[in-house]
Amino acid sequence: MPKFPAPVHVQVFTDDSLYRAADPLLAQMAPESTLRFWRCRGGGPAFIKVTPGPRGRVFYLGFDLNKFIADRRVEVGNVPPTVEIRSAGIAG
Repeated sequence: MPKFPAPVHVQVFTDDSLYRAADPLLAQMAPESTLRFWRCRGGGPAFIKVTPGPRGRVFYLGFDLNKFIADRRVEVGNVPPTVEIRSAGIAG
């Protein structure tokens, strides 16, 4: 039976703090435009929209940002191969 590592809690952001979408601290994770793209596509970290409309103010809870980062943690050696590389046989 395979052993799975214990869940990891990442503490990049303060769990009980709110961060604006334009907060410079969020730029460590992704640019504001990427966060906006993720929200529009239903991906990215959970967010709080406090005003309606396409220009509504958006906040992120630190806990959700930390969870989003931790969920994407990859351990070396546990990454399945995704691309098979073959020689094209082209002389250079």
